[in-house]
Amino acid sequence: MSDAYDNDDTREDGQRKASLRQVAGFMWKHWSSQPGKLAAVALLFGLAIVADLSMPFASKGLVDALTAGPSASGQSAAAFGYGVLIFLAFVFYMSRNTGVRFHIPFASKNMERIVTDGFRDVQRFSADWHADNFAGATVRRVSRAMNAYDTISDTLVWFMIPAIGVLIGVTVLTFLQWPVIGMFTGVTILLFVAVAYLSSRFYVAEPLKRYIKADTAIGAALADAVASERDGESLRRGSA
Repeated sequence: MSDAYDNDDTREDGQRKASLRQVAGFMWKHWSSQPGKLAAVALLFGLAIVADLSMPFASKGLVDALTAGPSASGQSAAAFGYGVLIFLAFVFYMSRNTGVRFHIPFASKNMERIVTDGFRDVQRFSADWHADNFAGATVRRVSRAMNAYDTISDTLVWFMIPAIGVLIGVTVLTFLQWPVIGMFTGVTILLFVAVAYLSSRFYVAEPLKRYIKADTAIGAALADAVASERDGESLRRGSA
């Protein structure tokens, strides 16, 4: 019996499905393999979040300037407010753009390691497994894993983690000044997150899984068809 069934995507009893904890562990294993770049990305993107959360306090100076009117104190408050806003904007964009310079080689190295480790594991399979699986399908599975990591990693670094930081910061700052409004803001955010999670988990997930499975199968078939056509052409030329 071939050990291909241990990794067969066409059999329900042969699929190896990873849990959310396993996916998180897989991500962290690759992230923690480059602690220096990881620390730089976290520091720079964290600094951008702090600058973003500080914008309302800088805007307060401009509001005070409008309240003071065209007076010396108003002009001073306006100059100070504009100066603080310019400084925070500079810190925000410089931090994010500099963080990108660290994140690109950080992500590229992890993707390279995923492909290398994937093909290394494939090479350890038996000859019977390789006879039962087309090369194009195998390459497509490994490249799918690399692309999946890239999508999850970019989504976390660029969107989810900064958004979570900003939402928590806004909720805490609002609660410290206006407790009732802060509680309302926090409850509203939690409800929104719950609806988004439940919708993606129970409505979007299954059609997306079917799409990914079909896309992988089509890509694998096309890759194998192109390779087979090239080999067949070579054989025809040799026989001629």
